[in-house]
Amino acid sequence: MDSDNALALRGRAECHLQLGENDLAEESYLMALEEEPEEKESWRGLALARRARGDLNASFQAFNQALRIDPQDMDTALGRADLLLAMGDCTSALESYSLALRIDGDNLSALHGKGRSLDGLKRRDEALDCYRQILEQEPDNVMALQEIADGLLEKGDPSQAAEVYGRILAKDQGNTMALLGMARAQSDLMESGQALRYYGELLKQDANCTLAWTGRGEILLRQNDIDPAIESFKRALDIEPQNQDPSWGWQMPSIREEGWMKPGAIIRPPRRQAPARGATGGWEASSVPGGSMPGPSLSLRAPSAWRQMGQKA
Repeated sequence: MDSDNALALRGRAECHLQLGENDLAEESYLMALEEEPEEKESWRGLALARRARGDLNASFQAFNQALRIDPQDMDTALGRADLLLAMGDCTSALESYSLALRIDGDNLSALHGKGRSLDGLKRRDEALDCYRQILEQEPDNVMALQEIADGLLEKGDPSQAAEVYGRILAKDQGNTMALLGMARAQSDLMESGQALRYYGELLKQDANCTLAWTGRGEILLRQNDIDPAIESFKRALDIEPQNQDPSWGWQMPSIREEGWMKPGAIIRPPRRQAPARGATGGWEASSVPGGSMPGPSLSLRAPSAWRQMGQKA
């Protein structure tokens, strides 16, 4: 049983944690553990405080201590799994989410985390199964619908992806991630007018969305509508000067002036498959010597990149 002093110290630590005072929270949790070394709540709280201040390895060790004390504690199992996923260790995260699901097989957070871990391991079909299990419990779960739609788009099925994005937008017309996904799906379907409309709706809500400006420029460039395309790439660069994708697109005037692209050349959309992290693909043009134009692909399909925009609550 907790000593009164340990309970008070843990309560103070939780207050510090809620206020974002992570160093003070860690200090109080450590003091509580001096009083009660086998208290799982203090170890778990210490793990959260250490994660919040960026000490991920120390956070992992604290989660392990909490699980040693109570291997069936769902909050600790989920906390450790979320940490491992944030650290990019998808294999270990998958094991931890699987442990959490052995504790509670219907836990939606664990199912979602398992799906994201499988995504990270490129096991897309298994990930989609996890998201569908969520929909069996909550048919309108936006998080799962978004994951499924993103997965369908990555797999090269923009038609089915558009249907799922449509379900999300029917309930929340301002969902920024669904608007972005729908725009990309329509672009893949060669429905340029619809794609531009969805990009426009997204930019009304977030005029600083570089992905939307770049995607808009991508379509305009494909249509050989060069000047508006350049303006879109320029807007993306104004927001994010180090973004090399729109930077390449902004060089289109020099490409045109140097005769690299003949009038009427067809700019084909980038490959549908998402590139590996840090990899670059290429554009292709029917009239370019050698069959390809220099520069990185403008296709930013990875859901993780999309989510950097943030999502409306």
